[in-house]
Amino acid sequence: MSLLDSGFAASHPDYPPVAFGGDSLTDQSGPVGSAEFAHGTFVTLAGFGHVGNGFGAAGPGGPVSKVALVSIPVTRDGIIFGVDVGLFSGTRIMSTSVQSVIPAVATIFTSMSELTQETRNANVDIFASAGNDGADVNAEDCFVVCWESNHYSPCEDDGVDCVTGMGVNDTSKDPQSNWASNMKTIAGPYHTGISNTNLSLVNGIVQPATGAGGVFDPSFGVFFAGTSGSSPFVAGIASLLVAADPSQNADRIEHCLFEPTHQASDGFFTQYPDALASVRCVGSGNSFADLPAFLHVVLPGDGSSFNVNQLVNVQANATDFKIGQLTVAWTSDIDGPLATTGSGQVGVLQFKTAGTHHLTASAVGSDGVTVQQTLTVFVETLAPQVFIASPPEDGMHFPEGFPLTLQAGLGAFVSPNCALFKWSSTSSTGMLDFDGSPGCQLQPKFFVPGLHKIVVGYRDPGTGLLGVANRQIIIDAVHGFLAKIVTPANVLGQAADIEQPLTLQAFSNGTNVDYQWTVTANGLTTTIPGTLGTTIWNPISFIAESCIPVSATIELHATNNDDATQSRDVEQISLTPSAAFITSNCIR
Repeated sequence: MSLLDSGFAASHPDYPPVAFGGDSLTDQSGPVGSAEFAHGTFVTLAGFGHVGNGFGAAGPGGPVSKVALVSIPVTRDGIIFGVDVGLFSGTRIMSTSVQSVIPAVATIFTSMSELTQETRNANVDIFASAGNDGADVNAEDCFVVCWESNHYSPCEDDGVDCVTGMGVNDTSKDPQSNWASNMKTIAGPYHTGISNTNLSLVNGIVQPATGAGGVFDPSFGVFFAGTSGSSPFVAGIASLLVAADPSQNADRIEHCLFEPTHQASDGFFTQYPDALASVRCVGSGNSFADLPAFLHVVLPGDGSSFNVNQLVNVQANATDFKIGQLTVAWTSDIDGPLATTGSGQVGVLQFKTAGTHHLTASAVGSDGVTVQQTLTVFVETLAPQVFIASPPEDGMHFPEGFPLTLQAGLGAFVSPNCALFKWSSTSSTGMLDFDGSPGCQLQPKFFVPGLHKIVVGYRDPGTGLLGVANRQIIIDAVHGFLAKIVTPANVLGQAADIEQPLTLQAFSNGTNVDYQWTVTANGLTTTIPGTLGTTIWNPISFIAESCIPVSATIELHATNNDDATQSRDVEQISLTPSAAFITSNCIR
């Protein structure tokens, strides 16, 4: 794949895995950060941004393309030079967003059509941007007879696919995009989002940038408008077709790119692509109308092992080009029907019987034909995988006579029956602290200083097997006044909904105590009125909700009025956005 442009960054964290060539932005004219200054970089990201790296753009050609960044002058001679370089480098796809407009009559002497047709004949598909004047590239002047006014090169040259631009979330042409009244064209997005961070340059090299706390700000974006982004986007789709079957020639690639396209809704003479349909056209050899339904299992992996009654995540993509997304049925050859999911949705199922299961995901297409994929999974009868979340490790110290949060969970179950957890604890003297106490979470008090062994068990109601976990802690004798935060529980990874009132509760060994609560988040500290050991705090009244969790520090200052002694305790908690806020503001 060759991109012919100028203003390439020498490297970029969101370039595709294989990208070579380019130039240093410091060698280009224009102010740092201007669109002209980084035009080639932006063009690259629009069509070939690295997929799945959590950064910037995800161009359609990013997963498969080796991209040669061919830096050319923004002139007609520059385009000719770039096409020559691409032709002799063995490229399969070529895209340029550089344009030369000349009077049509001048093409008698200066046409590039011979070169571009030669390139196409050498098995190279060429894509070129139509331009951004809102003009018909085939417009004519008339006096007695009519003739074409201007020639837009290379968009109108032989062997070139001219690319126009579609509006935002629209099936019509963007008003600023050029178009062609009597020529086959294809459209890409006129507006492309290429980054979620500012462009940061060090010696001409683009640096990954982060927001506060090292986290990307999803509300920030760098957007690139123009058919300069449309052409590489379509070229990226074409590169998917070549990757699907490199043996197909340029004519076949063009055929499968154009055949499943959709006509623009506003009557302009352009079509917009259907990437998946085009890839399957190349892969199957069928025409668009004859393509069967499609199904691919994402989860679980073939050969996975599970426990009886374990909650297993399943996911499959299933589509049909006439009726869209399909319902997926999940069936075991031992347990029978297990679950149904929508295409792309994660569902949950449980195997009831131990053994080797053949798990089949199936969907029925519009033609009534069933498509399916079968995996082999191994189901065993194992004891529950019990773990103790709090205290998180052995050997931790806790004060005598204070509530201690004990919390357990199951590694293989999403929602265990908390009543089936049974806790016991024994001190180093052999004294039993408690035995058979039920619950996912307890807050017992320990009154004997020294080592204590805590055991929690969970018996699977289906298999009768018992899983057990152990923890050893040390209880320290308390000398003098002490106050501790007991709610929210001091559990690793403790989180709370930012929109819900949060109960703050303290415990101390004093009888006449004033409590002062403060909370710090996003660099701001608030003091909660009152001196009670239990109070209510509304995070949303203090912290603006955002798409990322906010870390908050809860601090307790306690004063024993009997002898004026003081005690301090600190706890960290993560305040998470509500599900409604995420749905409305964070999913794009």
